[in-house]
This record gives sequence, C-alpha cells and structure tokens, in this order.
Amino acid sequence: MRGFWKEVMDDYAKVIDIRPIGDDSFEYAALLLMLNDRSRYNEFCQQLAARIGDPRGMDAYFLAHV
Repeated sequence: MRGFWKEVMDDYAKVIDIRPIGDDSFEYAALLLMLNDRSRYNEFCQQLAARIGDPRGMDAYFLAHV
C-alpha cells in the first residue's frame, strides 16, 4: 500500500507549487507525514510560509492546518 501512496505523493509534487494554496496543500502535507518524509514535509511547510508571507484569511487557515 505504501507504494500506492508514494505514487500519489509524486503526482502531487509535480503540481503542488503551481496550485493555489488550499485543500490539496493539506492533503500533500498529510501524505508526506503518512510516508514519514519529515524532511520534505518541513521543506514544504517552509515553502508555504514563504509563499503566503503575512498570512491572513484563508491563507492563515490553510497554513495552520498544514
């Protein structure tokens, strides 16, 4: 089953940086944690925080959930 989730994570990784921050950002972060990829998770969180800058409104909501 982990092989299946790894493929899903790889597919997300191809597009996650060009997508608006939203539910799929949370789903990608959850996949990283589920697969115990802490370094990529930490990197992704840092990238999200940099993209958002000063979080307000829904951006703050999504960042808090990741």
